[in-house]
Amino acid sequence: MQREQADVALAGGNVDEAVRLYSDILEVSVSNENDDRETQAEDMVRVYCNRSLAFYKKGMYEEALQDACMAMEVLGGDDHPHEDGKGSKDCGLMAKVYHRKAQALIGRGDKVQGLNVYRDGLKQCGGENLRAAILLVLQNQMPDSWITEYWMDKVSRCEVAHPLSARDGILLKRVPASRKMVREEMTRSMLALLESDAVFSWECRELMVSLWENAGSLRQSCAYVRGAVYAQAGKYEQGEKDATVAVVYGGGAAAYALRSHCYEHQGDNVNAVLDILRAMEGEKNNADAEEQYASSLTRLLPRVPEHYARAIESGCGYAGLKRMIDIEQERLQPEFKKQRPKYYYYYEWMKKRIHERHPAISEGVMDKLLTLDATELDLLLQYPQAIDATVARLEHVLEEKGEKDLEEFDIPLLSWEEVEEYKKQQADGKDQKSQIESSHQHQIEAN
Repeated sequence: MQREQADVALAGGNVDEAVRLYSDILEVSVSNENDDRETQAEDMVRVYCNRSLAFYKKGMYEEALQDACMAMEVLGGDDHPHEDGKGSKDCGLMAKVYHRKAQALIGRGDKVQGLNVYRDGLKQCGGENLRAAILLVLQNQMPDSWITEYWMDKVSRCEVAHPLSARDGILLKRVPASRKMVREEMTRSMLALLESDAVFSWECRELMVSLWENAGSLRQSCAYVRGAVYAQAGKYEQGEKDATVAVVYGGGAAAYALRSHCYEHQGDNVNAVLDILRAMEGEKNNADAEEQYASSLTRLLPRVPEHYARAIESGCGYAGLKRMIDIEQERLQPEFKKQRPKYYYYYEWMKKRIHERHPAISEGVMDKLLTLDATELDLLLQYPQAIDATVARLEHVLEEKGEKDLEEFDIPLLSWEEVEEYKKQQADGKDQKSQIESSHQHQIEAN
């Protein structure tokens, strides 16, 4: 009953009364032996947390910190986390304790230390409430200069020379000397970007929290930040390279939007549109980002071919536009580079050989011949009499019985005896032709 009264007083803004009531409860709890020690400990933690909040509202940050530390000690201590870890029944209460401690530290001016407590809480307990609290602190209380230094340190560490490759960093490929920016230039560029672009500012803070809760990729995050910094400085080629790394390693809508921005400034408007469509389809929670991406698309549409713009306006989306572009590019490629089905060139070659002998062959008969095994069809084509007879027979089946019967008709294969007979006929034909040519030559010489 007394705790309920204290909670009502705190919620109603009667902070002094709440502090008095919570203090009375704690005095009774300390002196009282309770058989259910676990329940008593949880109750004490909640009271310490609530009194910490009351002290925080009064501006008594030291007292608020002391109560948060006492709550943490009762619950198990920050050095000895609850054995169940994330997802345990104590996690929600532990997250609240971390929040109260971080809140008190930030209130008294120790913002970095407070953030470190929040980071510990994320690793220990996770939870959307802690995540949201950290984002608010990062957005409202941590200056852009601190955010910039944080990311410059991270990027520098990712660029440290790789032991097996002098040109590469541990996580990020080093920027070529011709377009390399020194740290002071990158710092100025990032500060300007944080000040001018609210979407980038929020994304930087989101990425920080994702790293702290082990849910993000350091390579992807640093590639995105470095790419944005270089793009801000007008170095769009490097920005595009880094944005691509961010995309490959799991970067979301922001990475696609950054690469679109770099493509646009390099004159590649079609790829810019493709990427901004991916960004728009991937962004679900940030209204500012959605508005920014929609504005980029509106700006880009007049710069792409009109039929692309019409398709986008009709709602084709990224997949539809990409398919349209791929089909067009395939048509424009040289014949030898086009994607072909398996055995395409074999069929084309066989068709050519058959057409040379039978230019008026029916399409159905041609298709039927192409169902033959390659060696059998080649054998037929070696002997004109054989291919002539087979084509005549298939044309007869088609004419007399129709396409269905032609499909089911079994083409008789050449026997060994037939092949030998065709060979003999060919040899006799060559001998006869040779005799005629020889006789003709003698006549010419005699004259």
